[in-house]
Amino acid sequence: MSILDLSVLDLGDPLSTPLLATRAEELGFSSYWLGQHYGSPTQSASPTILAAIVAGLTTTLQVGSAGVLLGFQAPYQVASDFQLLERLFPGRVRLGVCRGKPTSPEIMDALLDGRDTTRTASFRQKVETICRWFRDSRVGDAPTCPGPDAATSPPLWVFGTGYESATIAATLGVSYGFSYYQNPSPEALKIVRTYVDNFVPSGGISSPEFLIAVSGICASSTGDADELLSRHSVLPPRATFVGDPDTVRRHLEVVSERFECRHLVLFNPTLNVEVGLTTLRYISDVFELPRRPVEGHTVAFADM
Repeated sequence: MSILDLSVLDLGDPLSTPLLATRAEELGFSSYWLGQHYGSPTQSASPTILAAIVAGLTTTLQVGSAGVLLGFQAPYQVASDFQLLERLFPGRVRLGVCRGKPTSPEIMDALLDGRDTTRTASFRQKVETICRWFRDSRVGDAPTCPGPDAATSPPLWVFGTGYESATIAATLGVSYGFSYYQNPSPEALKIVRTYVDNFVPSGGISSPEFLIAVSGICASSTGDADELLSRHSVLPPRATFVGDPDTVRRHLEVVSERFECRHLVLFNPTLNVEVGLTTLRYISDVFELPRRPVEGHTVAFADM
C-alpha cells in the first residue's frame, strides 16, 4: 500500500502534510504522493516544495508528485527541480505529471502571465520533452541539473482519468497513475487496459507499471465511517470506500484483483487530519504493514 495525499487537503493547515507523511512512514506505508491545485483555500500549489520537506522528514518513504500540472509549467524547470530532488534523495523521488486545469479564468490568467496558450506545447509534447531531458540530462550544452556528473533522473509517471493520459503513458513507455476516485465509471478498467495493451518499452521501464488511486474512510465501525463521510467528505459518496477495517480491506482487495494492480494508493477525502490519521492506522493494522519507528523528526517548522 501507499498513500495518495493531495497536498494539505486533509486539513488546510500547512503542517498537516509533514504530520501525515511521518506518521505514514511509521505505519509502514511505502510511498507518499502530493497533488497540485491552484486557487484552492485548502490545497497546495507547490508539490515540489512539499516533496522536499517530506523527503527530508522521512527516511524510507518514496515521495512523488501526483501530479505537477504540466499545462502551466515549463518542462525544463520541472525536469531540473526533480533531478535535483533525486540527487538529494537518491532512489526516493517520483515525478508524476498531469494535464490539470485551474479553478477560474483569473487563476489561468495569473499562471499564464500574458503567454499565448495557442503557442504553448501540448501536454504530450511536454511529457516527451521531459522524457528526453531525463535521458540526456542536457538542454543543448547546458545541464538540466548542476553537478559534476550527469544527473540521475527519477521515474516519470503520467496521471490521469481517461484514454488520452493512458495512451500517452503507454506510447512513451512511462508509468501510469489512474485516479479511480475521480473516475469510478465502468470505463475505468478499459482505460487501464489501454495503457497495458499499448505499452512500448522505453529506456526507463521495460514493462507496464501502474497504480490505482482510490478514496477511503476507515473507522471502528461502518456506522462511524458513514458519519465521517457525511460530515467531512469533499467527494461524492460513489467515489469513496467507507467502512470498518475488514470492509475497507475487502473493497481494496476487489480493486486490486479487478485491475490486476499491485500498487494501490489511498486518498483521504476529508478535510479533517484526525480522520486521515485514523484511516491510516486502521489500514496499516488490517493489512499488517511493517511498522517503522521513526526517531529524531519534528513536524513543527514555525508558528503559523
